[in-house]
Amino acid sequence: MAAIRWPYQGFSSWPENYRAAVSITWDVDDEAPFYSRAGEKKEASEVEQRRYGMRRGLPLIVKMLQDTGIPSTFYIPAYIARQWPDVVRDLNAADYEIGGHGFLHEPVGGLDRLREEGIVHRSLDELQELTDGRVRGYRTPSWHFNHWTAEVLHDAGILYDSSLMGDIAPYGVAVGEDKRLIEIPIHWYWDDVEYWGHTQVTRNHTISPPSNAYEIWKAELDGVIAEGGSFVLTLHPHVSGRPGMLAAVRQLIEYVKSVPGIWVTTPGAMAEHVQSRPDVPTIELMPTTPDPHYDDSH
Repeated sequence: MAAIRWPYQGFSSWPENYRAAVSITWDVDDEAPFYSRAGEKKEASEVEQRRYGMRRGLPLIVKMLQDTGIPSTFYIPAYIARQWPDVVRDLNAADYEIGGHGFLHEPVGGLDRLREEGIVHRSLDELQELTDGRVRGYRTPSWHFNHWTAEVLHDAGILYDSSLMGDIAPYGVAVGEDKRLIEIPIHWYWDDVEYWGHTQVTRNHTISPPSNAYEIWKAELDGVIAEGGSFVLTLHPHVSGRPGMLAAVRQLIEYVKSVPGIWVTTPGAMAEHVQSRPDVPTIELMPTTPDPHYDDSH
């Protein structure tokens, strides 16, 4: 039987002596999504639960990162950065990567291009001012992504995005002839809110024991390592900044450090490494509706 010609046959672009890459990233949303989502019940209790992230969760997280000695990335809505400018400056000064994450964590799926461009540029202007122009990455709020989003980000000077799920290793998204935005993929399985995101407005969300999330993350991590890909964990200070949950995150970090040949790095460093490599595939985003000429009558 002839071999099937799959378009991508693995990933071999890591620095010498590394066989896979891992990043621990944080979406510092706090109360911003609460304000930007229409129709949610508005209560002070929800805001207070989210304010835990910057107030108490982030100090615990930074201490854990310092204890384990790993780099990390913080994607921050500009609204939150404006409230806590000294914290953003301190994270930047400590060489943690800072990335864009909307202004008020606006889901852009229902917005037109002009409105999305305004949000991206306004949010990046504020973050660049606080980080001496070091912001090169972006994560779209709630991972919403329009057909033009990659071009908007590229034209705003962004090197990479970390919002799509089309692979388990970095790839490029075409934004014009001979231009591309590097994509550092994520996944719902690799997000703490899916296991621990229990709030006043999501009371039907089952709370998972920390051990369950750890086992899922470890299984996914082992699979990604075996394929030579990248594992990018998405965490939130108001969720994983809780002491018991943070212990599970630390357990995973210690496991990663015990596995030989793993590049523990940031999405920005991954993107810088792969941006000019021809063996990193570039894709064109598919339309969000089927081809009207496709005949499905048979």
